[in-house]
Amino acid sequence: MKNAIQKLFSLLGKCSEDDDKATRLKLLASITLSSDYKELSQAVAFKKPFEENYSIPILETLDISTLIQRKKILHKLVAFHSKLLQSIRFGNGPELSSKDLPDFTSSSSLTKTLKTIRLSNVPTNYSNISDETALELFSDNSVKSARECLERLPVSLTSHETISEEEINKAMGNTYYCVSIEEFKKVHREFLSFFSKGEQIVLDERIRRRKHSLLKAAIIMLCFGAVYAFSQFGFLSESFVPSLYGFVFFASIIYMIWG
Repeated sequence: MKNAIQKLFSLLGKCSEDDDKATRLKLLASITLSSDYKELSQAVAFKKPFEENYSIPILETLDISTLIQRKKILHKLVAFHSKLLQSIRFGNGPELSSKDLPDFTSSSSLTKTLKTIRLSNVPTNYSNISDETALELFSDNSVKSARECLERLPVSLTSHETISEEEINKAMGNTYYCVSIEEFKKVHREFLSFFSKGEQIVLDERIRRRKHSLLKAAIIMLCFGAVYAFSQFGFLSESFVPSLYGFVFFASIIYMIWG
């Protein structure tokens, strides 16, 4: 089928008196019938850039030199798509930003971005970015910092000894994120250490306050005991004892509140 269409365009070129038109038709055929073009048309992450730059209606409006340029970078676009999808889980996806988003019609721009992406043989990132939304890696609205990701999680979850990726996905909701697993675990360990110290401080403060309350209660009881002892040994007149008890009582209330 491919060869038949190419032969047809070739015949059209021979029959046409407009050499430029024939050349454009041949270029269009060689582009749209190539395996790279077919793969690019199915690249889920590049749906919008493809429609804006490589759909047939767009290609039909381009001049010969531009068509030649577009043809040359098809293979590079396919390689970029593959590398981009891998970088979500197996690369430096968290390091990508809007400044790394390439011009989909520029060979040098694509080359620069391809060099920016580094891949690993093992999973390096937690992410809820799918193949369809892979371009969100270049969005500055996506969370790339493990610390920011952890701060967005509820304390009830971050206080756990371990946090699963499923729990992170649920907590992050519709917010796109791609964070380093190693960095996330490091920040989480730091939080747990701080959380543990905080709990100990709270516990120590509770013990201190309890001791202080017991001490105040003991002092109050001692005051009442002293009044009782003085009255029993005749150091206080009987008429004065009730007034003194009243004074100690009100002083005790004030002491318990502000002492």
